[in-house]
Amino acid sequence: MITRLPKPLFFGLLGLAGCLAGWALGEPALKIFSPPNTGAPGSAGSAHAAPNLIFSNPVMRQVMDTRGAHTGSIMIGLLWHNDNDLDLHCVDPSGEEIYFGHKTSRSGGKLDIDCNVGPPYQNPGAEHIYWESGHFPTGTYKVFVKNYANHGGADPTAFEAEILAQDQHIPISGEIGRDQSSPVSTFTINGEGSGSVLATSEAPAHIDAASLLQVGMWGALLAIPLGAALVAGQNALQRRALFQPKQLAAVLIGGLLAGFVSGGAGQFFFASVTQKLGLSSSALFLGLGQTIGWALLGALLGLAMALFIPNLPRRYALLGGVVGGAIGGVVFVIAKQDAGEFIGRAVGAASLGFGIGVMIAVAESLAREAALIVHWAPTERSIINLGIKPVVLGSSPEADLYLPKEKGFPAITALVTFREGRIEIENKLSNSKHELRDGSKLKLGDLTVEVQAK
Repeated sequence: MITRLPKPLFFGLLGLAGCLAGWALGEPALKIFSPPNTGAPGSAGSAHAAPNLIFSNPVMRQVMDTRGAHTGSIMIGLLWHNDNDLDLHCVDPSGEEIYFGHKTSRSGGKLDIDCNVGPPYQNPGAEHIYWESGHFPTGTYKVFVKNYANHGGADPTAFEAEILAQDQHIPISGEIGRDQSSPVSTFTINGEGSGSVLATSEAPAHIDAASLLQVGMWGALLAIPLGAALVAGQNALQRRALFQPKQLAAVLIGGLLAGFVSGGAGQFFFASVTQKLGLSSSALFLGLGQTIGWALLGALLGLAMALFIPNLPRRYALLGGVVGGAIGGVVFVIAKQDAGEFIGRAVGAASLGFGIGVMIAVAESLAREAALIVHWAPTERSIINLGIKPVVLGSSPEADLYLPKEKGFPAITALVTFREGRIEIENKLSNSKHELRDGSKLKLGDLTVEVQAK
């Protein structure tokens, strides 16, 4: 049986399977919760591309895929999701301004995408300015956005901008009202080809509801089947029904909360903290924001599993979840970059589930001071940690160690506790209590239960 596997491996495989199930559900869900993509016919736009935080799908990629933007040493992209006419402006180091009324500068900067001047309007709207590879001036660039005309869209209009300069990535988000102008970023290039890029993001951080919904739903679609798989695995080890109504409700509600909380926290880190600190130009901090989100998801799931695994201390559950989520998150980020969005999300989801499952089981083992070893068969056993909370033996569906009712065991047959270095069993059949020691054995019908203490 699969339960003969070491519990960390068993839980790791369950977590992997749970997250892959979530990924399989999440891929079509992305199409539902993604903003509409109405790029030009035949364009390579990804209608189910995911938000920055979780999947690292930069604004620039959408602008290039859906509108055919040119590549260069410096690229500045703007994206918004309604029919309004937002305009991208850039003042180059010589003071020359590039915008819809002056599309090419003497320094080589070009505005190659300008949309929503008139019908047919495109949603999402996009604009793009670039300098060809190897041809750009050193000095300071100032980027800003103007809301030129409202064509029936939201006011203010939320936007995302992204600057790629000498392999550095500067993501910005904000919102802008009608007839307003908003500074986006000022960045400085010192030395052509190998100089540094210094950037300050000036646009107010903005987290739009659509992105939060998308991030939260995808996180929840991972958390719910992952939690369900681990709970079912724990129940299998305790020979209980794989699912109970209360447990299913807890997994569903807890998974939704975990997905939205972790996704929202990660999104906040990406869209607000890193930009305010001037760190968002580094891919390291983009990946860090994603990993923080997954580590938080692992922490929440670890805490939730402390409700289902007998005497798993919350601090150990929290630590195990954080470590597992962080490890899985790092693999997630690397996989997306090396394998592409679709395969990367699958590999990343699997690693996330495996990491969280393994580390929760490891945390349980590290927290163990005393336990009941249940020998189901010569080569098959389960370990139930002992602690202050009594371990319930009996035929109740909620018993920690299920004993068959048809063999005469009452709902609560015995309670076993471990406190202050003493292991005590309360026998409900004889209404007696006595102390157990390391190596003590209990005969419960066909089962042999052994006491283990450090």
